[in-house]
Amino acid sequence: MFAKSICKNAISKTSMRSGSKAVLGAVPAQRSLARAVINSSRAFSTSAAAAKLAKILDKELQYEQDNYAELEDTAAFLDESGFEFFEDEDGLNCYLRKEVDGRNIEVQFQARQPPLDHEDQEEEIPEEMQDYYNEADTCDFNVFIYRNGSEDGLVFDCTTAETEITITNIMHTNEISKMRDMHRYERSFNYYNGPEFSSLDERLQAGLSEFLQGHGINEHLAAFVEVMSIDKDNRLYINWLEDMKTFVNP
Repeated sequence: MFAKSICKNAISKTSMRSGSKAVLGAVPAQRSLARAVINSSRAFSTSAAAAKLAKILDKELQYEQDNYAELEDTAAFLDESGFEFFEDEDGLNCYLRKEVDGRNIEVQFQARQPPLDHEDQEEEIPEEMQDYYNEADTCDFNVFIYRNGSEDGLVFDCTTAETEITITNIMHTNEISKMRDMHRYERSFNYYNGPEFSSLDERLQAGLSEFLQGHGINEHLAAFVEVMSIDKDNRLYINWLEDMKTFVNP
């Protein structure tokens, strides 16, 4: 099953970025401005700092490149589902698009950093931090359903965690093009997003969920969104390291 295998394999291959704290040492006060300038030039060299940073960046870049692995089974998912995948090359946004029964389906999601590995935590997670850790394991995505040549459409705000999809809101709009270019939080502040999905009658919830599934929004798509959002972040991070290294290289 694509949904079960791709998440486990891809997330387990995700490299961890270990941060380190940099402490800037305090410079002792000097008795004269001239002496301060001389001592400062001896103690600090921009070229030396740049060379040191370049080596650190090179080491991190090499690590990321060695540990990066292309996602498996994504081509099979796209072939079986009928979706086409698009992405903003230097941006965060990713898209899945296809047509079902004369309706255009567009799924939008963004790059996200890898979720925190709970198993690597040496200490038990405090209860007050549980919500933060749980939220880090989720991935938001939006589904737009509309017809060609029409601005009439539906916007589904969704979240997926371990391929389980949760619908938060469903919006009807006569400005679908405008909504597609707007972040979900901006929409929620300026437009009526519809009631909270969980507050709807259970029969209505079931009917809307089945409608969404009928347009290809299922656990296999959720698995693709979860792993591709992390993969996108990995590739952007590698590009960032390359650009940083080129810039600071003496």
